[in-house]
Amino acid sequence: MTYGIFSLASGNALKWFDSEDEAFAAAQAILRSEPEASDSIGVMAFDEHGHPAHSWQGEELGQATHGVTA
Repeated sequence: MTYGIFSLASGNALKWFDSEDEAFAAAQAILRSEPEASDSIGVMAFDEHGHPAHSWQGEELGQATHGVTA
């Protein structure tokens, strides 16, 4: 799996990660410094074929990053 942080407004990838932990740690760092970003960024997982497998945004992203150590 590959994980990306995306701008929900533009759909552009902001950064790519090789692990879920790295992606959520980066998202948590963004949300700590910019709490209002919870409505403007999302994390998406892609399978080995490059197809979207799951995404997290808004409250779900906040819950997924809770307890992650950056």
